[in-house]
Amino acid sequence: MGGLNGLTIDGAGNLYLAVGDLVQKLVPATGTTTTVVGAPGHTGVVPGLLPANLSRPMGLAALPDGRLLIASDNLLLVATF
Repeated sequence: MGGLNGLTIDGAGNLYLAVGDLVQKLVPATGTTTTVVGAPGHTGVVPGLLPANLSRPMGLAALPDGRLLIASDNLLLVATF
């Protein structure tokens, strides 16, 4: 899996974690964790504007409109999800 590479908190208080090749969402109120972006075959993968296979997402930012900005080190891209 890998270590923590980045994190951000959205306006609703949800925590987004860049861990290994995944971006996971933690909802503190319920303790629920889901994979929102990452490698195919992982439960909770939601396809979006990003490649299905992320490679080391390093930076995360929650935008005011609810989108997530993700920087991927190995893919050399910054995209919104």
